[in-house]
Amino acid sequence: MAYVILALGVVPSVILCYLAGQGDYGRFQMQARIAAGWYTARMRVRNRLDDDVLNGLLRKSGLKIRAPQYHYFRIVLTLVFAVFGIVGLAKGHVLPIVFPILAWVVFEYRRPFPMYYGFLWMQKQAASQRDRALYLLYRLLLQEVVAFRDRPIAVNEMLRRQLHRVPVLQPFLQRCLDEWLDDPIAALKRFGEDVGTKQAKTFAHMLMEIEQAGIGVALDVFQNNHEGFRTERLAAFRAQLNARALLGTALTLIGLGAASYDITVVIQIYTGELLKASFGG
Repeated sequence: MAYVILALGVVPSVILCYLAGQGDYGRFQMQARIAAGWYTARMRVRNRLDDDVLNGLLRKSGLKIRAPQYHYFRIVLTLVFAVFGIVGLAKGHVLPIVFPILAWVVFEYRRPFPMYYGFLWMQKQAASQRDRALYLLYRLLLQEVVAFRDRPIAVNEMLRRQLHRVPVLQPFLQRCLDEWLDDPIAALKRFGEDVGTKQAKTFAHMLMEIEQAGIGVALDVFQNNHEGFRTERLAAFRAQLNARALLGTALTLIGLGAASYDITVVIQIYTGELLKASFGG
């Protein structure tokens, strides 16, 4: 530790002394060289930590971070626990040394480690929110098609007009619109895969039909799929109500069980005190 502190003090001092003895051109050249080296090292680390699998898990889970940020957080948290573990080990406690290993294992995102199932749970919650936002987007586009029946608007223009009204889907829609000029069908297919729900793939397929057949068939396509969207939203709403009802029932039963246990203990204590009093104890 002493050598690390010494290095942190000596290296900047040497650089400052060197820069002080140089002219303006030399200082600028040195600063540019240091900045370029730092940027190159940072990009190498970022590219090494970038992982398409992890990026997909984070995007589908609704987390607004990328793979390098997740890895940085994991490394920093493990180092913090490692410092506490070394301090605890120096004081004669062996248990704290397990915490950094546990933190590293818990945040491993590959199967069968715990974070993989955590991502699955977050994806399920995020999918429910995306389906609600997708149904809203479907209704908005249907209104656009009806309102502009006489002078129809292109599919990508309709999506761009509604972009700010569905913030949950905004990253996926923005990516779809960015790729639209290269290949609209591939962009819509990518949109359905990125969102990752059944309704998203159905919605993307609808827009692909409209893009291929022309905007004139948009109203027919939307009306033909209206009942399916409505049925799936009602089924999801009923499932959510049933889950809340089960959770409420479970919490009520736990509360009643705790209350009955407390009453039983109070009765036993009270009975024991009465018996002691009756026998003169």
